[in-house]
Amino acid sequence: MPNLGLAVLTSISEALPLFVLEAFAAGVPVVATDVGSCRALIEGGDDEDRARGAAGAIAPFAAPDALARAAIDLLRDPQRWQRASAAGVARARALYSRERMFNEYRAVYGAALEEAHGRDRLRAS
Repeated sequence: MPNLGLAVLTSISEALPLFVLEAFAAGVPVVATDVGSCRALIEGGDDEDRARGAAGAIAPFAAPDALARAAIDLLRDPQRWQRASAAGVARARALYSRERMFNEYRAVYGAALEEAHGRDRLRAS
């Protein structure tokens, strides 16, 4: 994947596309349709994340000309491409690391266990 110049996702429906995160981790900018969480992944989900910069471009759904234009524009601008590559890598490292995933799963399971123990204590009393 690091040898690609650009990753393009033309989905009609997505939740959180792993393909986009894989491209970011490899330093490859992404052009995607505006479905699911693609906009938040590419542009950032909150102010802190948006400060990392755009990691590619978003095109309207079912607009192949706009998608092609977004891809060409990004590929023709080496400085923008470099910024998009760096933003994608930074976003993947900051928000989608293995450590963060494990910590968030631990928190979810810890809360579920705590809730279950609370119910057990109520039943016992």
